[in-house]
Parts: sequence; structure tokens; C-alpha cells
Amino acid sequence: MVALVNVRRMIPRTDAVLADPRLAGAEQRLGRPLVLAAVRRAQERARAGLASAAVSLPESIAARLRAGDSGSRGGWIGGAGPCR
Repeated sequence: MVALVNVRRMIPRTDAVLADPRLAGAEQRLGRPLVLAAVRRAQERARAGLASAAVSLPESIAARLRAGDSGSRGGWIGGAGPCR
């Protein structure tokens, strides 16, 4: 018998991701609204199967924010322009 796993259940809740200490620096530097948008976008990508739910969302979000991929230049958060 094969057990079916709902991959979306593996995606952490928004509040749990925001509470992760790896995002604290980004939140201080960029502000909560931008980090929240990044978290939600990463969750959407994981739900759509575009990102692995097994990969640590807080770590991948923090890495993208450290790299300056905040969406202000049409990056991965907004895709077409600044995150507002």
C-alpha cells in the first residue's frame, strides 16, 4: 500500500516562517511588509511545485533577500515590479 502525502502540508505556516531567526536581519533591514511578501511568494512557489517544500523556506528566503533579490527590480517577489 502506498501512502499519499499532501506536499502542501509540508509548507510551514507564515507566522512560523516569519518567526525564524534567519529572517530577523532581513526584517530589520528591509521591513516587515517586504519580508512578508517574500514569505508568501515562496509559499506560493512551493504550493505550485516550483520550489521544493523539503528545502528550508526561511533559509531560501533569507538567501534571496541577502542577495538583494527583494522584488524592487522586478525580482522573484513581484515578478513584474516593486512589491507594494
